Amino acid sequence: MGVWQWTKARLELVDPLKQLPQSEQDDLESKKQHAKLELGRASADAVEVLTASWQRDYDEVRSDWDSVQSRSAQLLLAVGIISGLAGIATPFLSRSIRIPPAIVVLAVVIALALGFVACFTAIQVIRVQGVGFWTTTDLKPKDGWQKKQYQVEYAYQLFRASRENWLRLSALVDRLRSAQRSALASLVLLVTIIVMNLLVSATAEPASVPPTKIIIVSPSPTH
Repeated sequence: MGVWQWTKARLELVDPLKQLPQSEQDDLESKKQHAKLELGRASADAVEVLTASWQRDYDEVRSDWDSVQSRSAQLLLAVGIISGLAGIATPFLSRSIRIPPAIVVLAVVIALALGFVACFTAIQVIRVQGVGFWTTTDLKPKDGWQKKQYQVEYAYQLFRASRENWLRLSALVDRLRSAQRSALASLVLLVTIIVMNLLVSATAEPASVPPTKIIIVSPSPTH
């Protein structure tokens, strides 16, 4: 697989529910069918209580989803700042001082690693920030339905939406945690570059400059 195919696969927006193992997808479908069956047998008061409970779950997932989006935006800003500081700290290699070759190689490796980690973090954050999938309730009028049937259908849709959205939220949280770990790694690499910069500046000797030859041209005598 080429670099382009790998990057496209990572950036492609796919419903996290479809990426679940088949056993978990079957378990989710089984729970939804069981909930629908039990709601049909429950009393009107029980359905009302369950509806209120699942409505709270739905609202909490929505609130947590917004919180994850906000944190990912802040993380993306932090990664941009770290990358900018790294760009300022790295040019010490171009100074006119003697730097051991081992230090130069180490600095280049750290800079490349920092760039890779920063790109990986940005990709993860972009995936979190991308337009996601969200299940909502969609109650429509149907001929012959009574109040109890609408209550059961609405409660079932709330149950389905809260469970599916919670699984999607879990996938987003996993990506955000991965991005946070890589951002922390990029911060460590940045600190390493800054420390190397300070040490090199304090201990390195100025590069030897070949002596400049000064040629003095005397004026020609006049007659």
